[in-house]
Amino acid sequence: TPARFPLSLYDEVALPSLTRLVEAVHRFDTRFGIQLWDGGTQAGGTVHLSPSGISSRAAAVHDARAPRPEGRALSEADVVQVIGYFADAAERCVRAGFDFVEIHAGHGYLISAFLSSHFNRRNDRYGGSFENRCRFLLEILRAVKDRVGAAHTVGVKINGDDFLPEGGWVLEDACQVAPLLEAEGADYLSVTAGVMGGTRLTVPPLYKKQGCFADMAQA
Repeated sequence: TPARFPLSLYDEVALPSLTRLVEAVHRFDTRFGIQLWDGGTQAGGTVHLSPSGISSRAAAVHDARAPRPEGRALSEADVVQVIGYFADAAERCVRAGFDFVEIHAGHGYLISAFLSSHFNRRNDRYGGSFENRCRFLLEILRAVKDRVGAAHTVGVKINGDDFLPEGGWVLEDACQVAPLLEAEGADYLSVTAGVMGGTRLTVPPLYKKQGCFADMAQA
């Protein structure tokens, strides 16, 4: 599953295979992009990064048979390093020939957890106020844009709502961050919703109407 076995964009190992993949897709005269993300406490593996050491797997639906991964809270120096990793990954994707990259800042993953007051309990420049909680995402976007240049499309995927019973990221927050992302150079926004354990499913089932998150994108 992608959530447990993502592509390794943090070094050069995947570059030859990605290049062959892009070349194969481009033969069909189509554009091809890729998402950049860190799964945070929802990822597989042994190290789970988080803003404050709080798992973004909500306890309400967590399977008791599997231990909840508590996140390793990032220091400010760690945050700067991770921002650099996103820029490095974007550069590798451009070198592989992808037409665009999308920064995934939804679904309770690492960037999403920084945005949410429910998971982000920091008291430094990356936590507390709305402005500070958005700083991580905005600095990632800035670093990626600087690295790949204006000729390459960079989009951002955000939650319209976390759908948590109490607190968390809500539509009002998304409406506030959208113009900030546009001003920072985001070429498009993709609006999704939900985190693991929220009150609504992150991946809507087939019986939901088509475009069930479209009202959030409209807002």
